[in-house]
Amino acid sequence: MKNMDSKLISMVGEFRRIAAEELKPRFGKLQSAQIHQHSDGSLYTEADLQTEKRLIAAAGKIYPNAISTGEEQISEDPQGFLKSAHKQTVWIFDPIDGTGAFKNGDPRYGMMGALVDHGQTIAGIIYTPEQDLMIVSEKDKGCWVMQNGDFMTAEQISLKFRPTSLKDKARIAFACRNQDRHYEEILAVGVDGYTPRNNSSYDYTCLLRGNIDANFYSEGFTNQGLGKCPPWDHAAGVLCVTEAGGFAALPYAADGEAYNPLICHDRLLVAANQELFGDIHRHVNARSPELLSPRR
Repeated sequence: MKNMDSKLISMVGEFRRIAAEELKPRFGKLQSAQIHQHSDGSLYTEADLQTEKRLIAAAGKIYPNAISTGEEQISEDPQGFLKSAHKQTVWIFDPIDGTGAFKNGDPRYGMMGALVDHGQTIAGIIYTPEQDLMIVSEKDKGCWVMQNGDFMTAEQISLKFRPTSLKDKARIAFACRNQDRHYEEILAVGVDGYTPRNNSSYDYTCLLRGNIDANFYSEGFTNQGLGKCPPWDHAAGVLCVTEAGGFAALPYAADGEAYNPLICHDRLLVAANQELFGDIHRHVNARSPELLSPRR
């Protein structure tokens, strides 16, 4: 990580500090009055709000020329934000990815942040507070993992030598939710390496750490007409995977279509390599070809 931008290293430190002060004391201990719902039924809590507020403040000091925002703030006007963000540099945070897990005392939650410069993701952070595991990437500089905030022992992640087909027992999470929930059972048929999905931060961490090899997301739309694969859940993960040598794209062509970090997509296929991406694409086409066309 010696060539990594010093400001990004500072931001990594802020993730750990804010998690220690805002999340760990509240983990599994929230009162009912501290738990709320967005209009689409998704949960948010006082811990989400306070953590997001502090991440935004920290980024404002470290990156004074960028704007900073988060899922809870964006939810007030998501379409307006996504349209304007293409014209600037912006940090996009998910203060708690997996709010339900956090609320229930399940350690499979995380924090995510992506630095997007005029529509291109240039840095990404995925942090799992209960394991104190940090994954950080910078465009064209690689993807790194470290434990307990120890930069000296950080290791570069490489996705080489992963399975290249489902027949090689590649492990894949089919993440079908909301309107597409019924597809998961259909897609899992005949796949020896099928594994249930979890939260995005946990899924990406598992892929990068070698516990799974691919994620196929098909998550439906919000009541605002936005796909439920938003940038606060995926921009950081996509950059981390691609910087580690993997492949991520929209599954609307055999070799994929480019992922745009400032669009709330409804489907996304992320794999350890392009060969596996193609094999999963063929499998989905055989089982549920409608999932390979843009939703209308």
